[in-house]
Amino acid sequence: MPSDRPVEGERSATETEDYPGLIVSDGRVSGSITVGRSRLPLWAIVTHDLVKGWDEVEGNIQPSEFGWDGERFFDFVHHLFEARKEFARLLCILADVERQDSDHSEDPDAPWDWQERHSARQRVLRQLRICASILDPNQPPIADRAEATDAQ
Repeated sequence: MPSDRPVEGERSATETEDYPGLIVSDGRVSGSITVGRSRLPLWAIVTHDLVKGWDEVEGNIQPSEFGWDGERFFDFVHHLFEARKEFARLLCILADVERQDSDHSEDPDAPWDWQERHSARQRVLRQLRICASILDPNQPPIADRAEATDAQ
């Protein structure tokens, strides 16, 4: 009888640790990146840290309880923003569709998640395809970069 536990090296369908000490769990905090297996999302730290400083973060939400400190947070953000070229564009597009959701959060008829909006999905998917073609050069070539961005 097969085991329900993931095989070593295999990703769990609902929880991954793709960066040391950070977890994405589909069942916790709407799939946000969290500090360990806590309910503390990184976006909460960013909100406090960038505006008020790490002492404010520690005073309000105590990430150190989960083994997370300002240096680890800085390292993660630094590595995240080290992305270059098409992968940097992907991060910017993801941030932009999230920003657009925040801007429209007062509209009760708007989908709560950009993944539910066709135009946002298509924008992200176009960029993902560009990134995938870089990672797998054996794939058929993607249309010229200008054509891909003009289609937005």
